[in-house]
Amino acid sequence: MGSDFPEHIEFRELVAAAPNWGKIDLQKKRLGIVEAEFDDGYFDNAKISAERGRVAVTSAFETFGFLARNWGFNFCENYVVRLYRYEYYAGYFENECVGLVLMGCRRSEEFSPANFATRAIHEMVHIGIEEKIVRKYNLTHWQKGCVVDNICKKAFGSLLPAYKYQMLKDESFALIIDEYLSESAINCGLPVAIEQYLAATKVGSICGKSAKIR
Repeated sequence: MGSDFPEHIEFRELVAAAPNWGKIDLQKKRLGIVEAEFDDGYFDNAKISAERGRVAVTSAFETFGFLARNWGFNFCENYVVRLYRYEYYAGYFENECVGLVLMGCRRSEEFSPANFATRAIHEMVHIGIEEKIVRKYNLTHWQKGCVVDNICKKAFGSLLPAYKYQMLKDESFALIIDEYLSESAINCGLPVAIEQYLAATKVGSICGKSAKIR
């Protein structure tokens, strides 16, 4: 995926400057907001309004660090939000020490601080669980989405009070997996909670009676 990363100078500087810190230093974490193409004014309003949501996004860094220490959430050294000329697209990549969030927007679109923060933090949570949770436990797209929704809702509830679950709840086991993802499980032992959920699905005891982290 490396070739998909932007050639924007700020992005290259973030990659080059990211050291291998032995401990998390929130003062050194950075969030860049860049445009995807040559700027012809398309992103002017989006960049201005996105800047108003910067504080809300960087406020999530403390919780990222907490989750990283507790169970290995991938807290990137730096993050870049890259604005795209696509209305609804959002995505994420991680390269070296930089987490890249792709965010689609219309010409002259303005983000509310809450909307920008919700979209950015949602994708950053995807980056945070990709290696230690999604790939390690071979989660399906639906399972991954449910985990991200629960983290955003329960670990970042004060920052994202209006967050809405993005995964449909008519899928098999939808409500059951949520039972394993309590706030304490997310904060203190998400890998254990996922292992309990997967073990229950294998033995057919997915009825809410198996032991869970509360």
